[in-house]
Amino acid sequence: MQINEDTLIQESVVMKQSPGMVVSVLSSIMRTLSIPGPTFVPYSAFRRNTRKGYWGRKPEHLIQADGKISSSFQQLREVILGFGTAEEGVFRRTSNSTLLRVLESILDLPLNSQPSLPWTQLAKRDPLLPPKVLMKLYSSLDSPLIPQSLYPIIKNISSIKIIHDELLPALSTSERILLSHLVKTLYLFSKYQLTTKMSPLALAIVVAPVLIRGPDPLEDAMMCMEPGKSLPVAMGGKGDAEGMTLISWDEVKYTLYKVTAEVRGISDTEAEREYILRISPRLDATVLYEA
Repeated sequence: MQINEDTLIQESVVMKQSPGMVVSVLSSIMRTLSIPGPTFVPYSAFRRNTRKGYWGRKPEHLIQADGKISSSFQQLREVILGFGTAEEGVFRRTSNSTLLRVLESILDLPLNSQPSLPWTQLAKRDPLLPPKVLMKLYSSLDSPLIPQSLYPIIKNISSIKIIHDELLPALSTSERILLSHLVKTLYLFSKYQLTTKMSPLALAIVVAPVLIRGPDPLEDAMMCMEPGKSLPVAMGGKGDAEGMTLISWDEVKYTLYKVTAEVRGISDTEAEREYILRISPRLDATVLYEA
């Protein structure tokens, strides 16, 4: 896809206003679809380890020998674009389908024993279900697509050129294929934002926590902030209010629970345990901060 110069200049201005955020990077790539496809070197199918299912896999195990992404990713894109574009809040809203657990079990079967799933029928019944499954496929990867080692690069990104020259080369070929597939899916989906109410920025805010998973939940939370926003001072940010603001202890705990659970893909119970062991000692019971 040819990107015109005016678009790239506009995106550079946006990124300079809010550099260093995964959300800013993702939304800018989505608006320009500016992510070149990697050159893939074919490899033996034995590397794919087809004796395991989709969950907890290494990125290279989800790429076929011809360099194409596994079929389930392709099928999910098709039904999301086919049946989710008339639904408001897709990707943001959570599916309550009782079939999610069943699908998780089926997708955990060995790749060489995967049945053909009726994604079209499932999407017609619940258009929120395929996006949920797609996000779980990415969040369950053996390692995040954007590891903590890349945070310094992201914090210095202020233009599309830096994404091309520094961020993308730091990813493996398989990681780039997975990221490229997701970004193109979101780019195509964002064209229907009048009905879905999901702009590139809104999609990036939802998807960013799925792509990162560092050892520090607070740092991950700051990396996923909406451009122009900041965590409260008490949580390691700069604050965004004027004067002195009172933060209740319950509000801090609730925010930390949700951030930890979303970013790390764990249950609320596990998030609470994480909070008690690692985060709680850093905060006072009631916090006053000055923005």
